[in-house]
Amino acid sequence: ELKLHKGACERWGVDLKSPPLVHPASKAYVDFLQSLHSTSLDELVAGMVPCMRLYAALGRDFVEKKVVIDGCKYQEWFSEYSSAEMESLAS
Repeated sequence: ELKLHKGACERWGVDLKSPPLVHPASKAYVDFLQSLHSTSLDELVAGMVPCMRLYAALGRDFVEKKVVIDGCKYQEWFSEYSSAEMESLAS
């Protein structure tokens, strides 16, 4: 998943050494995940699963309904998140 995000940032010209401003909701989620580092692995996984499940469901739904336009800049995202591998990881 990190390779997917890194590749997208490179293609879109996002400098990861000085990232753009982060939406407050995104920051809150990242802060929440970071707060779980000192807890058990079970709690960390439980904190991550809802996001992974949502992305897997959205990716699969968009692909199955054929609303993803071939060649769109998010094609890689939809392909990754609709894959059987992502479904397995998110389950």
